[in-house]
This record gives sequence, C-alpha cells and structure tokens, in this order.
Amino acid sequence: MARVLVLDAQLRPSLAVIRSLGRHGISVATASPSPLSMGGLSRYCEARFIVPDPQQHASAFLDRLTAILEGSSFDCVFPAHTFTAYLLSKHRSTLSRFTRVPLPALDVFEIAYHKEKAVQAAQKSGIITPKN
Repeated sequence: MARVLVLDAQLRPSLAVIRSLGRHGISVATASPSPLSMGGLSRYCEARFIVPDPQQHASAFLDRLTAILEGSSFDCVFPAHTFTAYLLSKHRSTLSRFTRVPLPALDVFEIAYHKEKAVQAAQKSGIITPKN
C-alpha cells in the first residue's frame, strides 16, 4: 500500500488531500506545527508528526522533516501550502533521497511562485498579460 506524508495538516486544503488519498486506499500520515490539526484528526490519518512552523523556522522544519523521512518509508511527501512547497522545491535534491517530491526544480517553481516572473515568462512567450 502506498504511504504519503501530507504537510501543513492544520490547513483546510490538506484535509481535502488527506480525505481523497484515504478514500483511494492510500495510507496517510500528517505533519503540522499543531498537535490538534484538522488533517491530523481525520479518520484517514494513520500517523501524526509535529514539526516546526516552516514560515517561522524553515531550517528547523527541514531538519525535522528530513528526520521523519529518513525514519519512515513514505512514497511521497505532499505540501498543502505554497511556502512549504517552495521550501521542498528548494531542497528537493536532499529530500528526494528519502521519498518522491512531486515538485519541479526550484528555477521552474520560482516562475510560478513569484507572480512577476510568471508574467515575464508569459510575455517572453508572446502571451498577452494584464497591464500593471
């Protein structure tokens, strides 16, 4: 059975991800700065991990996440917040040693993450964009 670690379990989007994965028979674990996260309390959540807040303590979050991934066998790690996805993309090569990280390389991710870069890329490709 596939195992997925869903991050940002305190956020509503993660709950939708957890429910969908669980309904499809995928084993789900969650990670959140909160011990009582919505996703962690889902009936589909089989394991819960407490992690530092990635926006306030990025380095500690990445250290804890790496330790979780090293100590468990997850087929994939899934972020539910754009900032967490940015961190995972930035550290994709390290995290990919332990599990799949379904995100593009940082240079590609940054185009979507930073709106001004997305507009510039669209304009370079001849796509009409709104004026500022």
